[in-house]
Amino acid sequence: GGRVSLKSVLRLSIPVTLSAALLPLSSLFDSVIIVRLLKRYTAEAVTLYGLFSGGAVTIINLPVSVCYGIAAASVPAVSAASAVPAGDVQGEAEKSRKNARRRMLYALLVTLVVSVPCALGLFFFAGPAVRIIFRALKPSEAETLVKLVRLFSVSAVTLSCTQTLSACLTGIGKPTFAAVSMAVAVAVKTILNFALVSSPKISVYGAAIAVTVIGAMLWCKCYSAVMTSDKFLWLFARVIPKLAL
Repeated sequence: GGRVSLKSVLRLSIPVTLSAALLPLSSLFDSVIIVRLLKRYTAEAVTLYGLFSGGAVTIINLPVSVCYGIAAASVPAVSAASAVPAGDVQGEAEKSRKNARRRMLYALLVTLVVSVPCALGLFFFAGPAVRIIFRALKPSEAETLVKLVRLFSVSAVTLSCTQTLSACLTGIGKPTFAAVSMAVAVAVKTILNFALVSSPKISVYGAAIAVTVIGAMLWCKCYSAVMTSDKFLWLFARVIPKLAL
C-alpha cells in the first residue's frame, strides 16, 4: 500500500530536472547571443554583459535566493495537505484539496511579504547598493548598473513568486505544467533579446526587460494553474465575506 512506483517517481522527477536545467542553459545561451548582438554597435559588449549578468542578476538573485526556502518548504507541505488516502470519501478529498489551496496561497503571501520590500529597496536604493557592492566600477559603469537594477527590481517579486508557485505545482503533482511554462518563457525571452538588444537605443537594458517580461508571464501562468478567482474568493470568504457575495 505504501509502495511508490518507478513510473510515478519519473513522472515527477523528469519535469523538475528539465525545468531546473533550462535556467543554466538559458543563461549560457544568453551569454553568447547578447554579447554578439551588442558587438554589432559597441566595443563595450563584454563589459555591458558583465554588468548585466555579474552585477544586476547577482543583486536581484539575493531576494530570490532568500525566498527559495519558502519554495522548498512548500513542496512537502502542499503535498501532505493534498494527499487523499485510498478509498477516501468525496468529502474528505475535497477537504484535502481546499487545505492544499490554502497552504499554496499562504506560501505565496509569505513570498510577497519578503520579496516586495526587497524589490522596493532595490529600486529606491540601487545607487547606494551598487556603490557598496561594486566599488571598483567606473562612474559610467556604475550608472549603467544602477539603471539595470532598477529595471530588474520587479523581477525580484515575479521570479520569487514563480519559484514558490512552481514548487506548489510540484506538490500537487503538476510539475510538467511548470516545466512546459519555463520552456515557453525561455523561448519568449530569446525572441525578446533579439528584438530589444539589437537596438542601440535599448542596448543591454533589453536583456533586463526580457527577463522582467518572462518573469511576469511565468507568475501569471503558474498562478492561474494554482489559484483561480473562485478558489481565491473561497479562501478569503471567511476573512472578507463581502468579496464572496
